[in-house]
Amino acid sequence: MSHTLLIFIGLIMFSLAGMNSYLVTPMLQEDQDTLYQVSTIQNLSAGGYDGYLTLSQLKNQGDFGIGTFNRLDGEMIVLNNTVYQVKSNGTIVNPSDYEKIPFIMLTYFEAYNTTQVNDLNGSDLENSLNKTFPQSNIFYAIKIEGNFSHIKARSVPEQNPPYKNLSEVIKNQTVFEFNNTNGTIVGFWCPNNMGGINNPGFHFHFISQNKTEGGHVLEFAVDNATMQVDDTPKFYMNIPMNGF
Repeated sequence: MSHTLLIFIGLIMFSLAGMNSYLVTPMLQEDQDTLYQVSTIQNLSAGGYDGYLTLSQLKNQGDFGIGTFNRLDGEMIVLNNTVYQVKSNGTIVNPSDYEKIPFIMLTYFEAYNTTQVNDLNGSDLENSLNKTFPQSNIFYAIKIEGNFSHIKARSVPEQNPPYKNLSEVIKNQTVFEFNNTNGTIVGFWCPNNMGGINNPGFHFHFISQNKTEGGHVLEFAVDNATMQVDDTPKFYMNIPMNGF
């Protein structure tokens, strides 16, 4: 597997019969080694919450990922090619294919390394992972599946324009506490050289096995789980026209 970071930027063109209609620049279908991202974390953080691509347009870009929804309506988990939406009231639904997406990270998950993790808190696990990555300048997709002694997660409510920036929105986030729960943490590690495009470091979301608990992970502790890591050396970005 090549570890050369390739950055492709997909520009979105619009305007059809006087209405905004976005046409996605095609990319290679089912490329196992590519992280596909819609928008930048900087744009999202500044209030870029209006979705401009639908889930149906994103179907062929990955089976594993995280993101959010139009008007920042909850947290997204993509696991085994199924999309879950964790609402701010804690309910979890499968959104429509027509749901518009302002930000997403997607890849086809294909682990190169599998390890067993026992009795470890999130901070210690992240520190251990940092020391084992073969390369420090590429993305890694991470799946942790099993029993968690504790999960602290959040979701945010749908916003109305004019949008506040994300730091203000999360002041009204809903925080969930889950104990002794079975499920899967889905997430990514982003290299330092991608700051502004994405947040360097780890970004995790959680979905329980029974699909009743989930959200953006704030803290976690593993009881007994299997951890898989997928190195992702190629990167493709779809840039929004409604940038901040």
